[in-house]
Amino acid sequence: MPRTDQATSTKPSPNRGTPVDVAPAGIALLALHLVRMEIAGRCRALARALRFRRPVRLSLADIAPPETYLCREATEWGPEVCPSLLLDHGRRGFLFGDAIGRHYGWTYDREVLYLACLLHDLGLTPRFDTGGAFERDGADAAVEFLAARGLAGARLRLLREVIELHDAPHRAPRASLETRLGHFGIGLDVLGVHREDLHQETLAAIVGAWPRGDFRHQFPRVIRDQAERKPWSHIARLDRLGLGARIATAPVPDGLPA
Repeated sequence: MPRTDQATSTKPSPNRGTPVDVAPAGIALLALHLVRMEIAGRCRALARALRFRRPVRLSLADIAPPETYLCREATEWGPEVCPSLLLDHGRRGFLFGDAIGRHYGWTYDREVLYLACLLHDLGLTPRFDTGGAFERDGADAAVEFLAARGLAGARLRLLREVIELHDAPHRAPRASLETRLGHFGIGLDVLGVHREDLHQETLAAIVGAWPRGDFRHQFPRVIRDQAERKPWSHIARLDRLGLGARIATAPVPDGLPA
């Protein structure tokens, strides 16, 4: 039987599109990229302390999700299929990612970024967990839902890429802008990476609007469950590198209790 974390076919489906090759990395490679990520963050923090490219304050209105049909559909569907722990994490991931994108002056597809961030953890829910890699399960579910509502072509493939690579430090930083921003924004909420690219008041406003509550303690349990049931998976490798402990001590304010 083929391993369920690997695609058995590269032939695209009309609804699902071609799965992204997450290219599972070994422990040593992932550890190297996590160290690189930490060093890069310290360099950015030093640059900001020296008043180089300091972020400006953004209001919640500045980074509000796009008011489109697809965004409204996904926002309404999300609470029906995803617990608030995961859905609010996705909301914050978009707001953080969008603020980072604006800081660097990048041009990107905000609608796809919002849809991907909001729904990126669907694969962690019992409804969509097929026993495979949660990143691919979540991408499959999101693609299925949004393809039925009109998202198609390159934008549908982009949505899949953002979701499947959101936790891939060895791939995401070299992918599309949307994938980079999804990775950065979701990573900020999980580990605090790229927080130096947000004004402190912007960060406080985001966690004030969508508090993290006990995310730093509850989310590692979700990750550990995946790692124990799927020891071959990418998330299991991250867990063995101490992801849970990093989440618990992440330098991100929790906001008001959920």
